[in-house]
Amino acid sequence: MTTRLSSEEAKRRVVVAARELAGESGMSALTIDAVAARSGVAKTTIYRSWPTIEELRIETVGSLVAELPTADTGDLLGDLEEVADTFAATVAGGMRPLMLSVLEAESRDRRLTEIRQNLMAANADPLSAAIRAAIDRGEIADSVDVDLASDLVRGPLFVRLVIECRPTTSEQRTALLRAAIAGIHQLATDPS
Repeated sequence: MTTRLSSEEAKRRVVVAARELAGESGMSALTIDAVAARSGVAKTTIYRSWPTIEELRIETVGSLVAELPTADTGDLLGDLEEVADTFAATVAGGMRPLMLSVLEAESRDRRLTEIRQNLMAANADPLSAAIRAAIDRGEIADSVDVDLASDLVRGPLFVRLVIECRPTTSEQRTALLRAAIAGIHQLATDPS
């Protein structure tokens, strides 16, 4: 007798299977057939939630963002270091190919960009949360555009770790974060 899974349990199993496959065997292993076999979820159920493999890849990357910690060390640099260290470990743990495949798919289908942006907005972005907390603590001016400030942090780390595949030491990440914080302070004095 087959046990019927709840919709949420089926989705959870699919995303877990997709992450495992991408991490173990790379992007070529991440097919609907392979995910169905690994997760035990019927292909028809998978296609109902993710009509294309690219949409499943985006959801899989989104699940990584959802797991990044929302740090609260009481200090912006400390908060950003925790998030950056976790992100670096995630990339080093085999998720770089998945992230790159999402970018490649978005270059072909702009609709996927909107799906990814909505997914990211639905998850608490830990960088934005850290910056908002710093504003609340008075570490940075409340006039700072949180999205631009997040971009100042995210950009260099993403380019170095994902695009260029250049691992960083904790000290290098801290140096990048200190530069980003200086840029965030500049945003407060010159928001244009």
